[in-house]
Amino acid sequence: MRILLIHQFFLAKGEAGGSRFNDMCRVWAESGHHITVIADATHYQSGDDSHARDEHHQNISVIRIPTLSYRGHQKNARIKSYAQFAFRASRRVRKLKEKHDIVIASSPSLPVVVPAFVAKRKWNIPFIFEVRDLWPESAISTGVINASSLVAQSGFALEELAYEECDAVVALSPGIAKEISTRFPEKEIHFIPNGVHPDSLVRFNRENMREKLGWAKHEFVMLYVGAHGIANNLSLMIEAASILRDEPHFRFVSIGEGPQKKDWMAESKRRGLDNISWQDPIPKEETFKILGASNAGLAILQRNATFKKVYPNKIFDYMSMNVPTLCAIAGDAKALIQKYNAGIYVQPEHAQGLVDAARELNQSTESYYHLRDVVLTDFNRETLALEYLELINKLTKNATT
Repeated sequence: MRILLIHQFFLAKGEAGGSRFNDMCRVWAESGHHITVIADATHYQSGDDSHARDEHHQNISVIRIPTLSYRGHQKNARIKSYAQFAFRASRRVRKLKEKHDIVIASSPSLPVVVPAFVAKRKWNIPFIFEVRDLWPESAISTGVINASSLVAQSGFALEELAYEECDAVVALSPGIAKEISTRFPEKEIHFIPNGVHPDSLVRFNRENMREKLGWAKHEFVMLYVGAHGIANNLSLMIEAASILRDEPHFRFVSIGEGPQKKDWMAESKRRGLDNISWQDPIPKEETFKILGASNAGLAILQRNATFKKVYPNKIFDYMSMNVPTLCAIAGDAKALIQKYNAGIYVQPEHAQGLVDAARELNQSTESYYHLRDVVLTDFNRETLALEYLELINKLTKNATT
């Protein structure tokens, strides 16, 4: 079988953090299927346009589409990049010679559905729409675009068309699945969450790693790994670090890239905060080692009704290394933390609440060594990839009968 995946933010092989589809494509390829991925050559966090090139390995071909580079606060440039990717990816689909059996388009870049429409019509094949975030709702609620703007109205029209055109929807959280089901009750919806691949569960000496990182045994290190954008609201971490500045055994470490990072770095420097450090993205294996050496992971987003419906993958990453999460996200993320006893919930945008939770966790003797088993049981990307493949097989079989 040939699977066409259109995912603008597909990461390069071996890049820090990996990705859901990097792992899923590998599982599908090992099952004997051929996968063509059409992705952006511009990095979705940094805006760098030189991070990736076409790749060919293990029955997987990744085609990189050059688009506008965007950095900092260039909101319009990002939107133009999404549109440019959709246009150029559509042209690339038209040029593909091998017939594919199914096409998958994955948000949050909503225009990715346009080249999926092209593929669906070109080969008369099924189309799966994977929804990671509800767009354009997320962009409006975070202030990226105005609800009355032409971009927003076009987004709503494109979203509705995507649900009409697709043969099935894959939702990454219960809240997203419920929202789509309410709006489009006739649509076939499958909840296939994110997770962690077993290969990510690296083994290492925790004490040696902390010593290498310069972390003292008595220090309580809180680690954030991920995007540094408007929605991530890492100003909360800065406020908490400011409150804890006279308690030097508390340390914050942030790893990642994004348009707001320079501003947050400047703000922490302006306040003279020595208890917070900012690091560039690092290779996946090293990220997990640092994660496992930390005392807690941070999951932070804006106070926003839209974010009540998300499952941040960083929580699964933290769980995979038996690290508790300080979760400042309401809704599905809060429920996840509480269901699996995976950390402490903190009211979003409440710096003192984060400080209190850090102090509580620092004094706690509770063990979190059950979390890795939870991930391997309920959020194993290898298992989820096979579940996804069952859906693919079902749709392609129905299309040929």
